[in-house]
Amino acid sequence: MVEFEYTPVRHEQGVHSYQLNVAVANTSINKALLPITLPLGIIKRVQIYFPDGCRQHVFATIAHSGAQWLPKNVGGAFVSNDKLLDYEVYHEVWSGSQDFVLSAWNDFDTAFGVYIHRLIFTFVIQESAIL
Repeated sequence: MVEFEYTPVRHEQGVHSYQLNVAVANTSINKALLPITLPLGIIKRVQIYFPDGCRQHVFATIAHSGAQWLPKNVGGAFVSNDKLLDYEVYHEVWSGSQDFVLSAWNDFDTAFGVYIHRLIFTFVIQESAIL
């Protein structure tokens, strides 16, 4: 006879936002990096806000467990200006694989000034917790 054990799990939607400042000195060789730890669950949405002034000169990626996760094209990067990029995703985050790194850089075009650009990364996660 096979016995099954029931473990109650609670699911809640959580929103987690992180800011990453990108200076002129943050080039593709010297990227601005922000290591983060996300809760267990399923990432359902990722948003990246590029403020006005980035003018297609600020780039961003998201790595998971040491490899580029987003954008999916390896070596690619998100880039925009005064726009919220919004992506529906399905990405599971399990115990032992909660480490992510947000990275951003600028292409060192000082024609647009030497301003610090603050990117905002937001993750909507269906969080799971064993009761």
